[in-house]
Amino acid sequence: MRALNVSTPLESLLPVRRWPRWKAGLLVAGVWMTIALLSGLQTYYIYVDMDDPRWKPDLIKDLLWAMRPALTWALLTPAAWWLVRRYPPTRPREFFAAQLLGLAAGVVVQTAGRAIAMHLLNEPESLNTFGGRFGMSLRGGFTTNIISYVMLVGVLLTVETFRRLSAERERSAQLQFEAVRARLAGLQSQLQPHFLFNTLHAISSLVTESPTRAVEMIARLGELLRESLQRGERGEVALQEELEFAERYLAIEQVRFGERLHVEWSVAPQARDVLVPPFFLQPLVENAVQHGIARSGRPGRVDIRAVLAEDAARLRVEVMNTGPVDEAPRRGGLGLSLANLRARLEAIYGAGTHEVSLTLRPETGGSSAVISLPARRAQETDTPVPRSASGPAPLPAEAASRPC
Repeated sequence: MRALNVSTPLESLLPVRRWPRWKAGLLVAGVWMTIALLSGLQTYYIYVDMDDPRWKPDLIKDLLWAMRPALTWALLTPAAWWLVRRYPPTRPREFFAAQLLGLAAGVVVQTAGRAIAMHLLNEPESLNTFGGRFGMSLRGGFTTNIISYVMLVGVLLTVETFRRLSAERERSAQLQFEAVRARLAGLQSQLQPHFLFNTLHAISSLVTESPTRAVEMIARLGELLRESLQRGERGEVALQEELEFAERYLAIEQVRFGERLHVEWSVAPQARDVLVPPFFLQPLVENAVQHGIARSGRPGRVDIRAVLAEDAARLRVEVMNTGPVDEAPRRGGLGLSLANLRARLEAIYGAGTHEVSLTLRPETGGSSAVISLPARRAQETDTPVPRSASGPAPLPAEAASRPC
């Protein structure tokens, strides 16, 4: 399943297939020529089986004679198609009036075509006038022409019905897509004010206690916000970018908590280029800091782990913190940022599916949040995902406990 994001073009998700007119024309001609070929072969073998000197089998002549009505019907098919689309069965009066007109025109054109062919071949010799041959053609092919036109309209109605149903499904999918994309954009826009509020609240507590640290936090916050704005509406980023963004956020919190905050990174090198939704790691880290380190007066640790699981088909990201155990996971509840994150993941990967999961659980001496999602890389998508040109060096792959 392809992940949905706010920048995914609609055309890449909807199965929109429109045939060029020349392809449709070739298809119509091919169908009618196939019918003519089968009809000509049938006539030829009938004459062979009759073994009557009056009816001599001639394969070329029989095939050409069968192709004449087929070619005429092939030329009439676009007009019949236009009548079916212009006057659909949902408007019965106009539909039947248009089809009666089309039937009459089809019979006349087919009869005239047959009469012209007979006149050019001088058959039968007993009728030496075009009018006589036209009357003979009308009487001989009247029923066949009516049946052929009715069958043609039936096929065109079936094709048009499928086309309209496909168009309705397309419009319905477009409306659903736009609704989900609008919801996803709204959820993503909610994340930044929430994060900004929490950070500014932390800065306000340092203004009187330590103005120097408050100024440093404001400077780091400005850098972080500038990077978040540069991301724009990119729907997917490499995990490495999320790790760098989380490290910048933790640098802000390091100013606030000092030696109380220690971070341990454990990131598999193969996981760094996996595509993930933007701003999916920061809420987990923020939750760990706010509910673990901030609530405890003692030093604490935040562990950030990312590994590939299930034969490298899935990415597993875990953020664990020491400190007081949050009661929300026990009650099945979520804070605003994590509830927002879960809603975003459901909007991207689909609600009620096994594509993605977000689990919060208490641990010994703390709690953890685990996200599991498909491991997709840039080469597997239509659009390459750029890496950030600046920022901190790649985080260590091995576990390294240190202050952030």
